[in-house]
Formats: sequence, structure tokens, C-alpha cells
Amino acid sequence: MIYEEKSKKKRKKRRRRGPAAFFGRLILRLILLVLAAGLILYALPVGLFLTERGEDVSPATDLDTGVFNLLILGVDNVSQGTRRSDTLLIASVGYQTFCLTSVLRDTMVEIPGHGMGKINAAYNYGGAELTMRTLNQNFGLNLTRYVVVDFATLADLINALGGVDLSLTQKEQDEINRIYDISLPRLTAKGYNLSDFPKVQANFSAADADGYAPVHLDGYQALVYARIRKIDSDFGRTHRQRKLVSASLTALKQNAWKPWLLYRLGKIAWTQVDTNLNPLEAGSLGLKILAQGKAESLRLPADGTFTDTGSALTEVDFAANRQAFLEFVYSAH
Repeated sequence: MIYEEKSKKKRKKRRRRGPAAFFGRLILRLILLVLAAGLILYALPVGLFLTERGEDVSPATDLDTGVFNLLILGVDNVSQGTRRSDTLLIASVGYQTFCLTSVLRDTMVEIPGHGMGKINAAYNYGGAELTMRTLNQNFGLNLTRYVVVDFATLADLINALGGVDLSLTQKEQDEINRIYDISLPRLTAKGYNLSDFPKVQANFSAADADGYAPVHLDGYQALVYARIRKIDSDFGRTHRQRKLVSASLTALKQNAWKPWLLYRLGKIAWTQVDTNLNPLEAGSLGLKILAQGKAESLRLPADGTFTDTGSALTEVDFAANRQAFLEFVYSAH
């Protein structure tokens, strides 16, 4: 009887991969997971976010659900309770839409439960909810979500971005620096380092034909820029605010690949911004905004639809303004 030895199959030895390979695979999977989550968030239709939340804010029901209108309010200090809103912006967001509409704060409107008054008084009477209801009932809008930012937080957010690049005139620069000189004693009394508040020095040798020169502004300078009013009017002030929002979004798009910067921005927003957006809504809208180019801008009330008394905008034709808003926001959708 012949015994044959069974040939043993040679087993291939697995090469042990070191920790560098393990962490490399882990980082790759995390990147893929983030990209997948981002695509899902971006793909969410904005119509999903149009449901009312909390108080009755009387949104219109006849507007296209392919665009979401978000109210952005700028106030002096969120933590100190209700007060008049200095800035009223409506961000209109869709897959192919990003528009910014300013509502002039001296516009006379019917404030539910409080009679006629300036639109910025609605926040003092009933916060963001009453402001949304007032805008919805007067202009026929469908606002259900809001973001409230105080001006100190605005400066923090812009500083976290590393500042913003925009253009300004000699008058605007002089006004920023004039306010800086007035604010200096108050800032030093609070213990601030003067080097943290440099004066603005735009490059006017590179100014365009209209006298606008490129400049880089930090958070404090940008805050003062957004609040300038004395050199022209509230019309000019709201135009500057829309420019600043667009410049901030440009800075964010340029730095969106930096996770540490996104963390800083997220931390500030989480702790210092008041909103009724949930994280899913905020993420989806934010990605849609970043995917767009520069925002188109509009001001309400529109020219020829009101009487300017010098201290208030009265006799507003709300039907004409609603039509102007619809044509501006929804025509591109």
C-alpha cells in the first residue's frame, strides 16, 4: 500500500498594514460619508421646510414651494430681550435661486394687535414670530423660519472667517473711521486692545470709475460698515448690508474646505444665534446657498410705491410690493 503525502497548499501571508494605512482608510471613509451626507442634504426639497412651527404666523399658501423664504433679523443684543430690529432681510433660497430682499425699517405697516407702526417695532412687541406675521399679512409672504443675530455675533462670525473683501467709497471709509474715533474711549474702558481695532485704509489708487476701492475688513470694521446711515440714508444702509452678506458668503465658499474654520463658525452659531431652524433645515439651506453664485438683491418698499415723510415710509402700496417681490424671486425659479 502506497501512501502519498498530500501536498499542502501554501497559504499566502497577509501583509500587516500599519496604523498609517488604517487611519488613511478611516479618513477616506469619513470624507465619503460627509460627501454623501452633503449630497442628501442638498437634495432635500425646500418645500419640506414650509410647515409652520410654534405660533400662528399667517403664511401665504399660494406661493411656489420651490423657493424657501427665510427671515434674517439683526438686533443690538439677543440676550437682553426684545427690542427693535435694525436689520430686516429675507433670504430666498432654491436649487437655482438665491436672492436677498431688504425691508426698510421705517416702513409703516399694520402690526397685528398693535395698530400702525414701523416694521422694526414688531420685534419689540413680539419677537421674530410677530415680525414674520406682520410681513406675511402686509406683503403676502410665507415666512415660517427666522434667524436672529446680534451685532456682536456678526463681528465674531466675520472674524472667524478671517474678514471679508469688498469695495467702499471714500465717504464710507471716513465714516467708519469717524465712528472708530468716537467708540475708542468706550472700547478702551472695556479693556480692549487698540491693535484689535485698526482704522480702515482702502486702496483708492485702485478705485473704479464710481470711486469704489477694494478693502479687507475685519469683524468690527464690517459691523460699523453695515450700520452706516448718516452719509446717505436707510436706502444706502440696506444696500451695504446686502453687500456685506454677499461678501461673507464669498469668504465662506473660499474657506469651506477648512474643517477647523467650519467648527469655529458652527460653535458661534450654536451658542450665539437665535433661530427656529433645525440642524437638517439649516444644513440643507446652507448648502444650497453656497452652491449659488452671488445673491441678487432687492429693496422693499420699491420705488414709486410709498411716500417718504423723512422719518417714515407711509402710504405703502403693499399689492405692488408683493408683485415686485414675486417677480424678483420667483421669475428665476
